[in-house]
Amino acid sequence: MITQKLDISDLNPISLLAAANGEDEALNDVTSWDDFETVCGCNGVTKGTIMQAIADKNLTSVSDVTKHTKAGGSCGKCKDKIADLLSYALGEEAPTTSKGICGCTDLTRDEIVLKIHQKGLKSVSEVYQELHFKNPEGCSKCRPAINFYLNVAFPQEHQDEKASRYVNERLYANIQNDGTYSVIPRMRGGKTDPQQLLLIAKAAEKYDVPLVKITGSQRIGLYGVKKQDLPKIWKDLDMSAAEAYAKAVRSVKTCVGKNFCRFGTQDSMGLGIQLEERYEFIDTPHKFKMGVSACPRSCAESCVKDFGVIGVENGFQIYIGGKWRNDCSRKPFPYNRRNRRRSDRYLRGVS
Repeated sequence: MITQKLDISDLNPISLLAAANGEDEALNDVTSWDDFETVCGCNGVTKGTIMQAIADKNLTSVSDVTKHTKAGGSCGKCKDKIADLLSYALGEEAPTTSKGICGCTDLTRDEIVLKIHQKGLKSVSEVYQELHFKNPEGCSKCRPAINFYLNVAFPQEHQDEKASRYVNERLYANIQNDGTYSVIPRMRGGKTDPQQLLLIAKAAEKYDVPLVKITGSQRIGLYGVKKQDLPKIWKDLDMSAAEAYAKAVRSVKTCVGKNFCRFGTQDSMGLGIQLEERYEFIDTPHKFKMGVSACPRSCAESCVKDFGVIGVENGFQIYIGGKWRNDCSRKPFPYNRRNRRRSDRYLRGVS
């Protein structure tokens, strides 16, 4: 809808979902798309890439396509389109595959979300019962998804079900390839102080943490923490988690700004901290990163973030979707904003 610049001003949530779910059959027919058009928005995989992989590697299932191209490996919305491309490419040889989000149902993500709105379903158990899931308890794939759909559909009425979240979100840490965890405390805007640094250093020594590293989001990560030590290390740190483990609004990367840098035109660190405080802990379909730079040198890499802000002499420039655009530096979407309040309002509109 965004790429087609359709007017949605007269649509309510249900009619909007219905329209996005295939009211325009010609637009929704992926087999008629050009090869350069994107099928999997999460991982930037085009129709041409999928068709080429099917032909070159003799792929016969959605899971095969996901394994080789990453298409369908994140939110799962595009799996039905991948199945359509398989049928188109293989013809009668194409196997019958379910387009459901998991083995518990044949319903796609969009179909489930639409029915949640139509039926007013407000708990995971209601969804399983009313939509006739094969497994009434769900599975590790669909339980977190359904819980997220409900949080978005009815944020006031639905009570978040912690047991339905991924293990990383339950433990406030990210599991690593050896079974240990990373612990990353929140440092808003990359700003810290001696007291926080002392707490981190003491925790790293006390729990014999094998790796302490500055992260790409300007935080300090403790890597290799044992699962049994997680509750104790968080208690000792006495800091909130940076949610480096979740599909949520992540930390905001900033430069030092005009208060220290001779090139800075705006208070980038102050704005970054303000944005982080306002939007932290909000769940999103995919991790959502932001960067705020005080000048066009863009030391916080603002134009390659989901939402970026660059300070200029007369205000701010805002960049949308730079993380997914190879040509963002040449074709940005700048909007001059003269104060922080307007930048914050624009971010609310985007999110």
